[in-house]
Amino acid sequence: MALNYVPVPQNFTDLFNASKIPPSSKPLSVIGVCVESLDPIRCTGGKQDYKFTFTLHDPTWFNGVGMEFVFFNKDFGQLPIIKDQGDVVILRNVKTMVHKGLVKGISNSASSWVVLPFTEVANIETVEDLTSKARWQRKGQSSHNQYPAGAQAALPNGLELKYAKAIAEQENPDLWPQMQPRAQANIADAAVSNGGNQPPHREKFKTLQNLELPVGNGYIFVDLLGEVRRIFSNDFLTELYITDYTTNEKLYDYKSSDNQAGRTGDPYGYIKEESSTWPGPWGQMTMTVVCRDGQSHLANAKVKLGDFVLLRNIQVKMDKTGWKLEGNCRDDPKYPEKELIEVVKSSDERKTEVIRRKRAYEEKMKADGTKFYRDPSQVPKKRPREETTEERTDEPKAKRSKNRNKKNRKAQKEAEQQTNKVTSAPVKHEQALTANPSIRIHNHEGLSYKNIVDILDPEILYRTTAKGHPYRLPFQNCTYKSKVRVVDFFPENIADFAAPRRVSQYDELSDHGSSDDESDVDLTQERDGYEIKWEWRFFLLVEDAKLPPGAHGGPTQMELLVADADGDCLFNMEACNLRDQSNENVLSRLREKLFHLWGDLQEKKDETKGADEALVVKPSARPFECLIKEYGVPVRNPIERSDDVVAYDRLFRLFGTTI
Repeated sequence: MALNYVPVPQNFTDLFNASKIPPSSKPLSVIGVCVESLDPIRCTGGKQDYKFTFTLHDPTWFNGVGMEFVFFNKDFGQLPIIKDQGDVVILRNVKTMVHKGLVKGISNSASSWVVLPFTEVANIETVEDLTSKARWQRKGQSSHNQYPAGAQAALPNGLELKYAKAIAEQENPDLWPQMQPRAQANIADAAVSNGGNQPPHREKFKTLQNLELPVGNGYIFVDLLGEVRRIFSNDFLTELYITDYTTNEKLYDYKSSDNQAGRTGDPYGYIKEESSTWPGPWGQMTMTVVCRDGQSHLANAKVKLGDFVLLRNIQVKMDKTGWKLEGNCRDDPKYPEKELIEVVKSSDERKTEVIRRKRAYEEKMKADGTKFYRDPSQVPKKRPREETTEERTDEPKAKRSKNRNKKNRKAQKEAEQQTNKVTSAPVKHEQALTANPSIRIHNHEGLSYKNIVDILDPEILYRTTAKGHPYRLPFQNCTYKSKVRVVDFFPENIADFAAPRRVSQYDELSDHGSSDDESDVDLTQERDGYEIKWEWRFFLLVEDAKLPPGAHGGPTQMELLVADADGDCLFNMEACNLRDQSNENVLSRLREKLFHLWGDLQEKKDETKGADEALVVKPSARPFECLIKEYGVPVRNPIERSDDVVAYDRLFRLFGTTI
């Protein structure tokens, strides 16, 4: 927006663009009109800083009151002195931060400020007028000249002063928020300063069981944290069904299919209950939170089933029927850009308590024989009419199957042509020893090449103490760089290179011990709240690309494990169920990548299947550079020993290598 044709001064940013700058960016400078401020207060906790909060506005800010700024300083006299609404504030070297979903400006040691009183701005025509006025303030100086020494703020130049006057002239005082009475924090600070006791802090965060409307008041504002069990949305609003696994008698009563007593407010069961589509929990443990306006768009963009969300400033009241409590999440009228919905992914004490209650509830449901879905997205969907399903799905399904088979045949043909092309050409001795350029390692400075025979040399594990006593290390936490070629792999079928693993949200509980056998995951059974994660898990048998000088016999071989993220790095692909027909294209791409890794090894192994003699394959693929890490794993069933020494297996893993 044009400011009466007065551009934003050089090195300054208007408030609208300032609010869009990421928190990690460089400091910025702004000029705005103060429309709201709070009295400075002393910070609670170990800090002795004073905190001063104020809000600035300029003509670029259309939606809401303005942008909030927070200044901290141990010296009360070094805080900006803003006495009236309409004072023009010039800030230099401030940064942005996101706090409770709102972008704010925050001070630092390099920040400086100048305040031009509202009553004086109109009378200031030139920079020289500033020096003749005794009522304007800047950091490090006041009208009484009693401020402690500090960094002096630069006086505004002519363009900055012209811009300040322009934005002040365009302000409409009728739109400024009404000054609120002293905040609770100010009252508490004054009480402590006068020798009294601080009033008790009113906790805004609530659990569902503690929601209670006060007498004579139809609503309260609270913060909630819970799990999203169902989502309903349309063009106007989004409903989040939230539970924290506590009970409140004023919440909707969800009945299982074994209980036909109807729902709360429907004691005779007139309303049909579709219990088969509700994942649980059963009873009065879930509240509907209706999100509107910008918060509805935020919920649709960020929240999914099973997420744990923190909802701020939720209005809780009785619904239209007067039977149950309902939450409302609306844009803050003063700061509509503020995000009131946050998906909690990191560890949070309140989230941990919800998960702990959920685990206890699930154990109770198992004991009672009641079905409960740990993962709400696993609830079977309501099936449409059979004839409608056939009309909608038969033809597209056949078409999709035809296209998929066509793509698979094409990919297989290309792979066979590439295999024939490479295997038919003679491999020269020089080329066979040259590292494969299709396989590269990540930058790992400081590592020199080491042959496998040297890595596996048992003598490197023997050490001597400072007093000359010999001892042996079970393994070394070392990384190596080597040049190898693949001579074998396991498992035999590359479709088994990806394996399933059970992942539970209860894993983050400190007292949760998983007893699941990851090697025996039955994919045909119900997941029962466990998420199935696919990860790479296979072995490569490798040997040195060239025998070291003086070596006798055949090359030394090593088993290399390729697992999880190391496999993602190797193939530049995420693991999935390779036995699933819908992933045939992924399996074809994997075959092509493995051809770069080991040449025609797979074809030769297929030719010798069923032979009585052991497979002896002379590697035809070019060697490649790779990174290897050594580590130790406690032996599961060690031989009984008289001492308490733990036995370890010395193992090796491929990492930092990409095809």
